[in-house]
Amino acid sequence: MSRLVEEVVKALKYSLKLKRFWVDSKVVIYWLTSQSSRFIPFVATWIQGFQVSHGNVKEELRYIPSKLNPADHLTIPVEALKPWHQGPDFLKQPESSWPKFDDELETDSEILEKPKPKVKKYRRVKGVHAVQTETSKSKDFGTRLAEKLSSWMDSLEIVALSKIVLRQKTFSFVEESSVNVVEELGSAKQIVIKLCQASLYEDLEKTRREYFKHDIRVNAFGVLQSGGRLDQSNLLDELKYPVILPARSQLVHLLAQHCHRRFKHQGYRIIIANLRLEGILIVGGRKLLKSVAARCFFCRTRRRKLLQQRMGELPSFRIQPKLAPFTSVAMDFSGHLKVKQSRNVAVNGSVLIITCATTRCIHLELCLTQDTNSFLTAWRRFATCRGVHPSLVFSDCGGAFIGAEKPIREWIEEWDKDLIKRYLAKSGTKFEWTYNVPSASHMNGVVESLINSVRKALDASVFNYTYTQLTYEQWATNFQR
Repeated sequence: MSRLVEEVVKALKYSLKLKRFWVDSKVVIYWLTSQSSRFIPFVATWIQGFQVSHGNVKEELRYIPSKLNPADHLTIPVEALKPWHQGPDFLKQPESSWPKFDDELETDSEILEKPKPKVKKYRRVKGVHAVQTETSKSKDFGTRLAEKLSSWMDSLEIVALSKIVLRQKTFSFVEESSVNVVEELGSAKQIVIKLCQASLYEDLEKTRREYFKHDIRVNAFGVLQSGGRLDQSNLLDELKYPVILPARSQLVHLLAQHCHRRFKHQGYRIIIANLRLEGILIVGGRKLLKSVAARCFFCRTRRRKLLQQRMGELPSFRIQPKLAPFTSVAMDFSGHLKVKQSRNVAVNGSVLIITCATTRCIHLELCLTQDTNSFLTAWRRFATCRGVHPSLVFSDCGGAFIGAEKPIREWIEEWDKDLIKRYLAKSGTKFEWTYNVPSASHMNGVVESLINSVRKALDASVFNYTYTQLTYEQWATNFQR
């Protein structure tokens, strides 16, 4: 309100000797006329700002009942808005007839001089009936410490600082040069580990029975460790006898979160292995680390399942369960192989992949020359080996081959497909040869998906197979393996 009045005065471009603030709240009037230091900082700041900008606060502040306040006429149903446009009628009358504040405003000195009200004294009660309830004090110190912290390193630093303060018996500033950080954090780690094992110490015999497989033992520092069959080894003691930590402890949960971030959000197996190297064994750590990874935002974002394209309907020649294998086939070519013919002569060969459209059986043939006769020779070997002539052949027409297989694409485009059909018709085979749309290799996906599998199999059987020179017999042997 004060700032609005200042802006209005600036817009009018002439000075006003006296301003009136009509307020319908008695509480606000009391606040603005009181000492600002009596209130909280937020309220005191606004009160002080108003009092500084308006020197004569008591004269400028005026009380108006809510019924006469024209500012309320827009929030309540009224028949006419005359008071809103022209103002209240009492402003046209002398100042003596204006509304008055019933209570007189008191100064701060008058308020301080008022006698304090007497407080009624009650008779002292001699007996008290106490009821024990479960509160945070009933929890052990480790649990209460973990609830107030957000990381494992915070717990080590707080325990280390507490030890330094207790040793120096002062809360003054501790110089870093006078403190061995590594030693202090190491001793603090021993204390925090004991806090993690507090639940195991409550009933040590029960703990020994529960962790029977770990062969519980207590070291010289009072820390529970896991035994084993490595007493005669030359390993460090922390590797032979790792510290046992229960997964249900809140501090152990902080340790799991710390290790999850420390080892770059890797799997629980890597974290458990690294903790064993540090001499720590978390009983139930597999389940705990999995739950930590499930709550990690980074891991959920990185390991989320991506959306998958919905697969289309299978063509009719792919669904023929009652027919023999290789009745309907799809074929394609894969890459170049170096076929050695003599000591210094090697030619490029291509792998003909023929797969059954129904059973997904696969047959590989090697073609040496890039002509129709080479394909027909490979086709004869396939039909002789499998003992069946396909009734439907589905292949790529050559327009969808990638740039690395450009020679094969040119070869297929030059095939005399009519000659191939006539030859197969003379053999008494009735079949249909279908080609997919150019530049649509996904339509021949039944064999396109096998090209990568063939390459992996060749790479496993022949090291660097794209550059290795083998004879025709050696390549044929690798195809039959």
